[in-house]
Amino acid sequence: MAKSVLACLLVLLVASSAASAALIFSLTDADQTVLPGSVAIYHGVLTNTDNAPIDIVSFVFLNPPADFVTPIFPLTEPAIPFTLQAGGQFSGIVADISVPIDALPTTHNFGVAAFSDQHDINGDSIGSNNVSGSLTVTPEPASAILVCAALLAICRRAHRHHSR
Repeated sequence: MAKSVLACLLVLLVASSAASAALIFSLTDADQTVLPGSVAIYHGVLTNTDNAPIDIVSFVFLNPPADFVTPIFPLTEPAIPFTLQAGGQFSGIVADISVPIDALPTTHNFGVAAFSDQHDINGDSIGSNNVSGSLTVTPEPASAILVCAALLAICRRAHRHHSR
């Protein structure tokens, strides 16, 4: 009987340690709109709900915009690597993205997650939930004015031609 109780306690201990490793991540400014040639700064909150410290080694972008000439990966990150204490929380800059002057005016949807170099008891890397975000690049105001002026000229010319 004592062996079965000990075995049950051991199974519960192992199961609870596997289930306890959790990083909860959120972006505080997940959707941003910028002009070409500007900078988008994303902030986030990362919480360690585990009962042990977790070393954070990176914030990884999934499905980054493909039309950027310069890399989408963060140019500025917090002091990576850093240790998130048990029950601790990080709040700060996750990514500082320079948007190239030739970026296409469109909305780029992406995912981002935090990862550790540590592994759970199954050998899987410890990572946070994947958070969705977007970066909308709008045309420069001067370009928009030129486009509108060109469309207006076309409409006037078509109107004159049609009026004849």
